[in-house]
Amino acid sequence: MTPLPGTLVARFESALHRMRDGRTLDALALTRHDRLVHQDYAREHALGLRCIGESARWHAVDSEAGRYAFGALLPFTRAARIFGLEVVWTLLDRGWPAGLDPMTPAFVTRFAAFARAFARFLASEGLERSAIVPIHEIATLAAGGAEHGELEPFHEERGFELQCQLVRAALAAAAAIREVLPHARLLSAEPARHVVALPAHPEDADAAAVHAARRFLVFDMLAGRAWPQLGGDPGVLDAVGLTFHPRSQWYYRGPRHPGPAVSPETRDWRPLRELVMELGGRYARPVYLAGTSAEAPLQRDWLRYVGIALHPAVDYPPWRCERRAFGGLWGRPDADGMRPVDPALAHEVVAQREAFARMATVRDATFAGPAL
Repeated sequence: MTPLPGTLVARFESALHRMRDGRTLDALALTRHDRLVHQDYAREHALGLRCIGESARWHAVDSEAGRYAFGALLPFTRAARIFGLEVVWTLLDRGWPAGLDPMTPAFVTRFAAFARAFARFLASEGLERSAIVPIHEIATLAAGGAEHGELEPFHEERGFELQCQLVRAALAAAAAIREVLPHARLLSAEPARHVVALPAHPEDADAAAVHAARRFLVFDMLAGRAWPQLGGDPGVLDAVGLTFHPRSQWYYRGPRHPGPAVSPETRDWRPLRELVMELGGRYARPVYLAGTSAEAPLQRDWLRYVGIALHPAVDYPPWRCERRAFGGLWGRPDADGMRPVDPALAHEVVAQREAFARMATVRDATFAGPAL
């Protein structure tokens, strides 16, 4: 697979959250990234970033089955071309067309049709080798939406059922994309997790290990290693991605909800490099960091730790409320479209980019071989 350009992937939040009370939170509209995409990409380019993550916004583009408003995405593809940025497209992050039940076969059929139409749109823009994530964090959508009832469709104790349904949809979308774009790069991203027993409860060690091992289940289902009746195929995994946050490691407190967070300062913490090597070794695929974040005042130190991903690129509201989530490189825009920058975080972005450039120089010199 052709590697993603650069080292840092800066991802813009574009999720749509429908709340139980009927309210809708559209992160793209609240951050005004849809209206300021040219300026936002210019800021990314000026800082030396070359790869960004965006959503294809299924819920907005496919508001009426079979009729697609891809014109809304043209500002993104055109601005990316102007500034020399590669976009990693996610077809489904949070939010799908209104009135569509994700637990029905119609969900899979309609999502596959959207994926095929989106692939044709990319082809019309000359983007035949695009990197595409059919569904971002299937495990999180399934747990939040059908196990704990915190996200749409607000079911409880049906999490595995929704997970199977989302895997079916992702596989159908991947097949549809391959029909139109045989050279597209299909990516999949799931949350990394490490779960251990509390020191005072060593008897929970086995249960914690079983819970931690679930981080592989979605990848195994997509690859056909688990539940092969879903139609999994290793060919849909051109690269495997993980999302990683300060709360990605916790102590076991039962099967439903995470316990206390594991501190990076303790021996129970697993370094990110171990999780990456484990994932790459298991699937023999390139591994990329699809998303990571920490709120102020931890974001600079967290970026220094992970080094290769930045999310969110701009501050955005969490899905439970409309308050500002501090952690983005840039803040909310003023009336003229100017965003305040976090100077410490921007400095760290430049430092990480320069460090990786030095590493690439050493790597290229090491593997170039002797001059003849």
